[in-house]
Amino acid sequence: MTQHDTRLTEQEIAEIDARLDLFDRASRHGTWTRPMLQIIARHPRTPAAELALGFGREKRRLQADIRKLKGLGLTRSLKAGYQLSPRGEAYLAALKGHGRD
Repeated sequence: MTQHDTRLTEQEIAEIDARLDLFDRASRHGTWTRPMLQIIARHPRTPAAELALGFGREKRRLQADIRKLKGLGLTRSLKAGYQLSPRGEAYLAALKGHGRD
């Protein structure tokens, strides 16, 4: 698994799903993983402070959550904000392909 993977197997998608579901279940603020990926996809380079406001979250905690997505190879940190990695783009495309976006 690398952030450069652009083709994901069904097993890889299922593994990402399982990890994201775990993050969502452990969250004190509800489901956030897939909505965060979608926001980052639609608005790359958005600063963490602005994302935090949009999600009603504290900036440092939001950044910690985004690092979890980065740990799965789904996002990249930029000087200002974030963007999806090729793997993150492939994952969102797979969700759309399965009618789960």
